[in-house]
Amino acid sequence: MLKRILTILWEGTIIILLVLLFIYQSITIQNLKKELSYISQEIEIIGHQVENFKKDTLADIKRDVALTNTIVELINLTVSNDTELQGMLNTLKDNIGLQRIIDQNKINTIIEDTAAKSLKNDIEEQRLSDEMKTDLKIENVEIKIENQLVSKATKLEELENNFHSTNVLISNERGWQGSGSWIKYKNKFYILSAGHMVGSDGDILYAIENEEYVCELKIIKADHKKDIALFASEDPNYIPKTYTELADEETKQGSEIYVVGNPMGIEDVISKGIIIKYRGFYCYFQDHSYFGSSGGGIYNLDGKLIGVIVHIIADNPMGIESGLPPFVVHGAVRLNMLRAFLGDIK
Repeated sequence: MLKRILTILWEGTIIILLVLLFIYQSITIQNLKKELSYISQEIEIIGHQVENFKKDTLADIKRDVALTNTIVELINLTVSNDTELQGMLNTLKDNIGLQRIIDQNKINTIIEDTAAKSLKNDIEEQRLSDEMKTDLKIENVEIKIENQLVSKATKLEELENNFHSTNVLISNERGWQGSGSWIKYKNKFYILSAGHMVGSDGDILYAIENEEYVCELKIIKADHKKDIALFASEDPNYIPKTYTELADEETKQGSEIYVVGNPMGIEDVISKGIIIKYRGFYCYFQDHSYFGSSGGGIYNLDGKLIGVIVHIIADNPMGIESGLPPFVVHGAVRLNMLRAFLGDIK
């Protein structure tokens, strides 16, 4: 009898323990379900955080995902023997994985958009920079061209002014007129002109500038063979307003030159010509010189004297009746002959 009672008590104790265990497991399951609900809420919050990615940083999202993974691993250890909870956990894992893929795609899209915008900005900045550089180069070229034109115009104006003052109208009492150029040689001032400007011994020559008498001239030296003459003022103290000097070297054939003279008594006529040939004492050029320019100077583009005009050659082999204009060439005593002519001047 006692044994029966003990058996009943033992079985009742076991039943009570089983009931208590069931109650404990029920409470545990309820708590786990609450934890799963909490985790779902956390995942929803993470989803909202990803949607507002512009306000969050990439580091924050990675930290939240890592935290979620840790929680899932803890739950996995706790409910590994419960089929229902294990199924819920698997579903939760799938949702987290899907959310992670979505989040990563969004992150990649944002990164790609950011990189594309950055590249576009770089290209636009480079394009603007290239346009600015191109515009600046064009502007600099335009400024250089303008400065060169201004410089060239200024230089030409200076040359013309110098030619006007350097050129001299030479005349005598009988009205013969010719041209000459003031030069400075060995610190003295002379007028170089054509030899045929020297008349008879009784002729009185004088210099005229701007239709006004300047000074009486005396002959220093003349070479009628080369047709070159050198004059000086009778007044040893006279200093011209402007003068020129001999060039350092002869101008090359085909080069442009300035031609200055007083054709038909018209003072300071300036024209451009071209050196076409050097022969013997002379250089030959083409321009629009005429009678009265004899003795005038021809100059290089720097305004230095390279020759003295002495004659004109005009020829028309077809005859006047052909109606064709004659071929006209002008001759000037060349620079090397001028230097030789002035060599013995002290």
